[in-house]
Amino acid sequence: MEKSTKEHNSVIMAMQNEVAGLEKKVQEVSEKLKEKTEEHVATQRVVDMFKIEVRKWQGEARRVQQRQVQLASCSRCIGYTKLEKAYAALQKEFQLEQNRYAAASKAREEMKEKFRDYVSPDREGQLLREIENLNAMHEVDQRSLRKEIAHIKEERDRMRNQLADESHRSSKLMAELHEARRGVQKTPTSADAWLVEQLDSAAQQYSTEVSELRSQTAKLRSELKFAQQQCGQESDKAKMYTSLLE
Repeated sequence: MEKSTKEHNSVIMAMQNEVAGLEKKVQEVSEKLKEKTEEHVATQRVVDMFKIEVRKWQGEARRVQQRQVQLASCSRCIGYTKLEKAYAALQKEFQLEQNRYAAASKAREEMKEKFRDYVSPDREGQLLREIENLNAMHEVDQRSLRKEIAHIKEERDRMRNQLADESHRSSKLMAELHEARRGVQKTPTSADAWLVEQLDSAAQQYSTEVSELRSQTAKLRSELKFAQQQCGQESDKAKMYTSLLE
């Protein structure tokens, strides 16, 4: 009986020791779990901060792309407005040139009447031939100016159509961009890069065309100035003939 009691106590002690070991292991596992939980919370905070930064970057990218679209549209509008002003100025110069031509024609008709009364037939024929030559030269200048004005008008209409096409294209691209951004995007897609590239290419092409039109406008102004000088020379000759007759 005493031996059985000792064995029973020995078993109880062993079980108590085993329970103490298990409690110690449970405590260690609890501490490790607590540490892992803290690490997970810290990691989740870093992930949340990274997500916030990504959203900020995506918003900034959208604002930059919208700004590029607005700048491209503004540059086209400014170029078209300048072309309209240049065309209006040339139209005004052309009208003034027509008025000068009408005045010169009237003066030539008056000179013809004076020639019939005050000059010899030979001199009259010579002066009339000179006047006819001047008329022919002036007609050539007028036709050239009309062609240039027509060319400027065609360029203006072309730029107007191009502006409408570009505006339609920009609206279409913006609609496609908004449609593409309705989904969740963590990083910019290749479509965004393609859109920016297309907008930059269109803006560069439009700048080149505007530069060419400015060059053509400067050339037309130079030719118009030359025609005005010729008209002034004709007027001086008419005054000289009038003074000779008087």
